[in-house]
Amino acid sequence: MIELEIKEVFGKIRPHPVVFVITVDGRGSPTGMACGWHMKTNLNPPLYTIALKTGSHTEELIKKSQEFVIAFPSKLLEEELVYFGTRSGREFDKFKETKIKTRKSKNLQSPLLEEATINLECFLYKTITAADHTIIIGRVVAAHHKPGQKLLFTLGRKDKERYFKEL
Repeated sequence: MIELEIKEVFGKIRPHPVVFVITVDGRGSPTGMACGWHMKTNLNPPLYTIALKTGSHTEELIKKSQEFVIAFPSKLLEEELVYFGTRSGREFDKFKETKIKTRKSKNLQSPLLEEATINLECFLYKTITAADHTIIIGRVVAAHHKPGQKLLFTLGRKDKERYFKEL
């Protein structure tokens, strides 16, 4: 066994799904980001957890709005996923720039992504500070699935290009 830097080892844990985290600003306009750090946390009550950089635009807006959507992309959202993961919502209107298709959620102001394989509607349940990230736990209040679509997984980056695979 070879001992490597922890950061190197973390980078070898792939493929893994990358999700959109969608919320709304103070005017009710949607914004969001791509997120690779997330997991199912509990079944009863249903909880889903994400880890966001403390002070990020999305993290701040989730705390204010008390809600968010986790959207698992299909191959149809690959370009939008890269865009959402490389630009800040403080500077760009990602929804306007990408023309990403949305639809009204059942319980939230935050929209669902029309082309996502899975959308989870979440109310903020709890936050935990962990070093330079905030662990955000959402209580899932509605789940939506688009049958026949596969999930998009990231295989990492090579020469600043991202590689994805549907599984």
